[in-house]
Amino acid sequence: MREFTFEFADQRYLVRLLILCFLSLIVFLISSVALLVDSIGIFGCMAIAFGFPIALFFLFKKNIKKIGSAIITEDNIEFKSALLNQKILYSDIKFYAIQQYKSIALIIQPKIGKKFKLQANPNFCNTDPFRFLCSELDKSLQRYKISHQADLVKKKSW
Repeated sequence: MREFTFEFADQRYLVRLLILCFLSLIVFLISSVALLVDSIGIFGCMAIAFGFPIALFFLFKKNIKKIGSAIITEDNIEFKSALLNQKILYSDIKFYAIQQYKSIALIIQPKIGKKFKLQANPNFCNTDPFRFLCSELDKSLQRYKISHQADLVKKKSW
């Protein structure tokens, strides 16, 4: 049994933040052009319309990073954080994928149920601990596959 602590990006929060920034861009673009174009000019309106969403994103960017932990045993992995608390038995895994480039993503598809996804992006968090967790999980799954003659499929990375 080994325990790992890692950082990951909250994808739902990121999507919501980007939608909020996009909507604020549209609202500020329309309202500033309609109300302020005569007093501050078109370039001033554009500065306000684009400046507010950018400032909003950088202000809330720090909330994208979340801290989690995982415990790897010989027959399961358990993820714990404020957002997730899930135990996955290796015998229940249909396939898994570890996708690495600058960011790293772990995808586990159980035989029954929803797909499990976690991603660490270097723009928002430190990817090294999550990368190490994924490599240790891969080794553990390979050992399990050999010792139990399991039908675990590892999908190819990008």
